Amino acid sequence: MNILIVDCTTKDLIVAVVKEGVVTDGTVRNNGTHHLERLCSCVQETLDRAEITLSQLDCIACAVGPGSFTGIRIGISAVKGYVCALNIPVVGIDVLHAMQLGNDRGAVIDAGNGYYYAKYDGYQCVTAPCLISYDDERAKKAVTMEECNLLDGEVAIALHRVENNRFASKLTPVYIRKSQAEELKNAQGTR
Repeated sequence: MNILIVDCTTKDLIVAVVKEGVVTDGTVRNNGTHHLERLCSCVQETLDRAEITLSQLDCIACAVGPGSFTGIRIGISAVKGYVCALNIPVVGIDVLHAMQLGNDRGAVIDAGNGYYYAKYDGYQCVTAPCLISYDDERAKKAVTMEECNLLDGEVAIALHRVENNRFASKLTPVYIRKSQAEELKNAQGTR
């Protein structure tokens, strides 16, 4: 089973290939806001290192959020294009769920402007993610991006879903709050 994993939700551009259980990591650390410019070349470079081609992929796993609004859209759009062209199944991955694997603590991602995206439901992923303030006590005990190996969690989720034939019929983004542009528009409309 050959699986491509794509995650554009954070400042890191995560791209990896799982080929017969071996992970080839093509992640670009601190990629900032350049995911769109680097994604396709990073996918190709990672496939080359794993010594497979796009046509040899059996499935693609895509992080659907929460995280960067634009990053989520870039990742999902690119993966939809690959899936359509290759006619292969897709798996959606909740980033906070991947961060929580292997521990019973909650997980937080810095959402900016004094807030975290957060999830506190353990491995089962029962509760929807939410927005909490930096000073929320739960945030102090939660796993952060710096404390986890996000790729390991995403690989585990992708493999579990593929092995159990739990493919997504469509990729649905996990947006916890409105985009910055929508928030600004709403703020201007209330004046």
